[in-house]
Amino acid sequence: MSIIRVTKQKNFSIISNVALNDPTLSMKARGIWATLLSKPDDWKIYVSHLAKTCADGEYSIYAGLKEIKEAGYVE
Repeated sequence: MSIIRVTKQKNFSIISNVALNDPTLSMKARGIWATLLSKPDDWKIYVSHLAKTCADGEYSIYAGLKEIKEAGYVE
């Protein structure tokens, strides 16, 4: 398996690797955290909207949000 890298000219995010490399976080929690960081600063979190944009349901997203909150990555 190979990683496909693209030239980044627009519509990309630069985020810290700290949470992405945190072994205590599930891949679900890391993905939610990265998704939240990709949004504008004034973006409001609506679990129902997040559930519509991915394969996970609301309960799964709530569990991931709880995980990153308990780890101190969100308030």
